[in-house]
Amino acid sequence: LEFRRVLFRSSMFDPHGCNLGLAEAIKKAVDIPVVAVGGFNSPDQIEAAIAEGKCDFAAVGRQQFADPDFVKKTMEGREDEIAPCLRCSCFNPLAADPNKRSFPELWHCAVNPMASRELRWRQAPLPERRKTVLVIGGGVGGMYAAITAAKRGHDVTLCEKAGKLGGLLWFTDSDEHKESLRRYKDSLIVRCQRAGVKVQLNTEVIPELIERMNPDHVICAVGSSSITPPIPGIEYAKKALEVYKMPEQIGKKIIIIGGGLIGCETGFYLADIEKKEVHILEMREDLAIDANDSHRRALIPRMKKSMTWDCSVKVTEVLKKGVKFVDGAGKEQFMEADTVLYAV
Repeated sequence: LEFRRVLFRSSMFDPHGCNLGLAEAIKKAVDIPVVAVGGFNSPDQIEAAIAEGKCDFAAVGRQQFADPDFVKKTMEGREDEIAPCLRCSCFNPLAADPNKRSFPELWHCAVNPMASRELRWRQAPLPERRKTVLVIGGGVGGMYAAITAAKRGHDVTLCEKAGKLGGLLWFTDSDEHKESLRRYKDSLIVRCQRAGVKVQLNTEVIPELIERMNPDHVICAVGSSSITPPIPGIEYAKKALEVYKMPEQIGKKIIIIGGGLIGCETGFYLADIEKKEVHILEMREDLAIDANDSHRRALIPRMKKSMTWDCSVKVTEVLKKGVKFVDGAGKEQFMEADTVLYAV
């Protein structure tokens, strides 16, 4: 019973193989096979755990959901094509109150769009002929569309105006909490290459280019852009994700306007990794309201240990050295900051 209490379902903020130490201790005390479980998504880590005698087997649950070919790719030496489980939110805890439980839905996976749709795709008709396809945008959506079209036999060209693929996931190269997400981005780049997708970087698609290429189909996957809130003085603030591009320009004391998932996770990165003093100002009554429940349950307790926030507030002005806002009681406040970020 005591052992069961310490086992837990890991989140992306926990180490991979988080229960391996427990398995190792038990293996020393018994003479039957011991299985370790808990966030394994790397063949190298599993191989090392078994080779070092810490366990006899490693169980992979969510990882098989993220990539059902995990074992096959490993056996064939294609580990760089594996879509690693992000441990994000393929399932969520049920609410304690049965009346507040939503209608059960099929499990879905952030890195495997075919999950829970296998039968549908197995029955999908084959293309009638090979077509030329132009994909505009080299983020996750564009790369996955290009891979899918290429695997279905089409001649695919992917154009990206930047000098590298990955889109908004460029920040994962810096954020240590997003190690698995970075590996996912890199796996898509490899899969594009091996699927035969022709990639053209530093290429902005304009009407004349489309006319010259004359593709049968065009897929537009140009991604999203951040919103700049209409707050007086917002020019003194920076977009939240810019912290990864210019860490040397970020001061010690930071205010983040916006407590959605981007604001929360950027703030947690700055507080936990960069050791900054971070305070979030959020308009709504709580943080990360739109986040998946299990991911939110993993994030918020960690945030409480390293940063602070105010909810139900209205920011009225951004100054060079701080922020003016009206708190939940309707009282005007001023808070100093070296750097103001926004993620609204």
